[in-house]
Amino acid sequence: MMEALRKSGYLFEHEVAIAVERMGFYVERSHAYVDPDEGKSREVDIRAFKMVLNNKTFKFQVCVHMFIECKDSDSPFVFLQTDKSEIDKEAVEGMEYLFPWQTNKSANAMMMRHYGLQHEHYYYKEPKKSVQFAKIVRKGSDWFALHENVYDALILPQVKAVKEFMKGFGMVHSRPYEHESIQLYFNAIVVRDHLFMLDLDRDDAEPQPAGRASFQRQIEMRSVKGKYLVDFVTQSYLETYVQNEVLGFANEIVRQFGEDPMRFRSHGANEKRPNTDGPDPGENWRPGRISLG
Repeated sequence: MMEALRKSGYLFEHEVAIAVERMGFYVERSHAYVDPDEGKSREVDIRAFKMVLNNKTFKFQVCVHMFIECKDSDSPFVFLQTDKSEIDKEAVEGMEYLFPWQTNKSANAMMMRHYGLQHEHYYYKEPKKSVQFAKIVRKGSDWFALHENVYDALILPQVKAVKEFMKGFGMVHSRPYEHESIQLYFNAIVVRDHLFMLDLDRDDAEPQPAGRASFQRQIEMRSVKGKYLVDFVTQSYLETYVQNEVLGFANEIVRQFGEDPMRFRSHGANEKRPNTDGPDPGENWRPGRISLG
């Protein structure tokens, strides 16, 4: 009986959900969304939320959303990596991050570069990128590297779920000092183990174990367009990924807000700062309590 439950993946999903919850996130299991292309109800294993900043003086929030799919499989995933080109280093997308954007009129995907946040993001700081990945499966006595339908089965549902959820947050704020926020979305596929990277720039390279492998893919569909980032993470690396990479990026935004509370406001420094009777607002921010958002 327990073996059947283990093979179903439910127990692994529970382990991941508990681990994320212990890191201070509100966790919703089996998060449902409507597939915008097919009109059918779909599910993501885990949706996790954490408010890392709730500044009432400046009416500003920074929130982290994680959409997690859990894959308890013995089949290895191998990511083929190569050095990023100079164009790659400049091509910062950030489709998953919503900023108040009246500071300039560029698309939201440009805001990462506008604020210089690519230098603080774990993926954009890395010198290499994954250009392909495959799931290694055994059939009889032979091994096969499968990639057909793997992208559609793993990446598209994640991206669609995030895209649908993002519709609930407006990006433009027309009146001064309405509540504004930065909403950060992270797509993660958590595997039990067996995550590898292969460096294509080395002739003698062999697959090496990895804790995280990030894959950015251009998607062109009726409902979803743009480059989206999906992180493949092993269970043993999950805490490091969440605490140091996901929250590390979010906390850097919070730090910059503490230095200049007007930095991310859509109306920017042209507006008058609010009149406060309390301590200096730069000392007033604190990570917010967990909220259902």
